[in-house]
Amino acid sequence: MEDPRALEALESFDWLRGQRCTRVYRRADNGFVFEFAHYRLAVLCAWRISSSSGELLLGRTDYEQLFAARSPVEPAEVVATLMIQAQVLSVVAARNTGDLAIAFTGGHVLEIWNDSASGEAWRLSGPGGRTWMATPGALTLLDLSASS
Repeated sequence: MEDPRALEALESFDWLRGQRCTRVYRRADNGFVFEFAHYRLAVLCAWRISSSSGELLLGRTDYEQLFAARSPVEPAEVVATLMIQAQVLSVVAARNTGDLAIAFTGGHVLEIWNDSASGEAWRLSGPGGRTWMATPGALTLLDLSASS
């Protein structure tokens, strides 16, 4: 029996391959936005960035935490250090849960997992009106370019 949570490469995300993460910021609703040149990934659920060895480098709840350095963690600085020069290699998703993993050159992975059965987890949009969103139980493509 096939695992419904298994991640699969989606050709639909090929337009993100080769892009670089240029900025990350926190929204007023505590969601985070990862920008990739002309593409925007708004994340309302749990996420983390791990290294090629699997070490956890940054997670959603690390924002403004003090830790041992006694200075607040700023995700934009961490992302700049880890991923600004790295390009997206692949994007995989679990269709039933909406979990998402974006692998970068250099071995870093941005992992996003839906932690709610009742709300939108993330939304990935770019030029031309194509927008993918993860809602409970499915990934949905909103093709807003057809209505333009």
